[in-house]
Amino acid sequence: TEFTEREIEILKELVTGAANAEIAENNKKIVITGYADSKTGNEEINKALSQKRAEAIADELVKMGVSRDDIKIVSEGGTDALTPNTYNRRAVISIM
Repeated sequence: TEFTEREIEILKELVTGAANAEIAENNKKIVITGYADSKTGNEEINKALSQKRAEAIADELVKMGVSRDDIKIVSEGGTDALTPNTYNRRAVISIM
């Protein structure tokens, strides 16, 4: 997976900003939730794709110095929550 320059900037802000301090000080984790669109692929394919999408972000964060222990991956599979359907091909990063 290749990330755009802007996506890398966003991840760097997460790693170096207040979110990183909150993780360290409050025993929180970075939760990366991957999604796929439900219009293409079957349930098994979408589950694997959403997992891969979230893992790609986790791998990039680890390259930036985040401990793998501070990251939790969630794979939601296919969804149709957003319009247009292609917007469902995403990952969401939360601090929890």
